[in-house]
Amino acid sequence: MQNLDTIGVERVAKYLNPEDPLSLRPIRVQSLFVIADRDLLEIDAYEHDSDVRFRIRLGEDDLLYPSTAYTVSELDAMEAVNDIIKIPAIQSYDNLKGLPFDLRYFVWHKKYGYVGLGFEDGFSWKLTSFVRRGEEIYVR
Repeated sequence: MQNLDTIGVERVAKYLNPEDPLSLRPIRVQSLFVIADRDLLEIDAYEHDSDVRFRIRLGEDDLLYPSTAYTVSELDAMEAVNDIIKIPAIQSYDNLKGLPFDLRYFVWHKKYGYVGLGFEDGFSWKLTSFVRRGEEIYVR
């Protein structure tokens, strides 16, 4: 059985923040947030390397989703097939690493972003189309 759902992106927000707010000459960090009707993505760009934090919550379920973070260098080192990377969903916060998370991996397209999710029980979520400003730019 195939269920369809829609994720509506409300806006993309960009912020410039100090890495250490108490520093006299702080290193600036630029954060990019994709704001939708559920948590999706946060990207923090540092001067030395950038972090991409993957956060997802699909609806009002009771599944556990890890907050996964990788540097751009780590993502670049992952194998891509047809511009698609299968990214392990690993909890990045030490105090939560022992929890049994249901989400196992993110499927990420280098141009379009999220195109799928894989879960412990074999269930998968796949993007079927991507519409921007009324134009369909990605069809699976």
